[in-house]
Amino acid sequence: MKTLFFIWMFLGFSFSVYGNNIEKKGSDKSQDQIILGKWECTFSGYESIISLYQIGNKFFTIIDFTKNNSRTKKETLQKKGKKYFVVNSTANEYYIINNDGNLELWDKEGLFTTAKSIMPDKKSKPKFDINKSIGQNVFTVRGNYSKSLPETLDGTDNNYWIVYFKDLNVTFKVEKKTDRIIKGREGKVPKMN
Repeated sequence: MKTLFFIWMFLGFSFSVYGNNIEKKGSDKSQDQIILGKWECTFSGYESIISLYQIGNKFFTIIDFTKNNSRTKKETLQKKGKKYFVVNSTANEYYIINNDGNLELWDKEGLFTTAKSIMPDKKSKPKFDINKSIGQNVFTVRGNYSKSLPETLDGTDNNYWIVYFKDLNVTFKVEKKTDRIIKGREGKVPKMN
């Protein structure tokens, strides 16, 4: 899996993005990071994975393009009713999560495509087993078992990522080069060896 790393300022918080994961730094710890959904868009020329996140009452998307070399796109959103408007969009773009859980992409011309949900339903999630996660890709584990954004913990360096999943109450030590989990422990374990 191609790993991206960059830092950007958003809504007064500093986020660092590793792969498809966002970590809040220097902000109010009481505000949870919630992934509202992840969708696959197959619209020609816009083939991508779209992730919609919420922190407090702020919303944003990360769009990872899958069929071309376009850079990851980040959007700040403003929610009005069930619509998520892209801030500063000249085409008046917005998103709607429809009753099927799919993501509708709209602009001033109307609905132009619908992206299919690729987030597992909470009811259909398989039972999580820490021991079976060793050797798996951390992003696969996240997609199959967790809906929370991972929190990077102390002990993370250039080779290893120490990451905590709040909804699973588990900490993983992940090899950054391969995104493979090499160790897992129950609870929040900073500086895991």
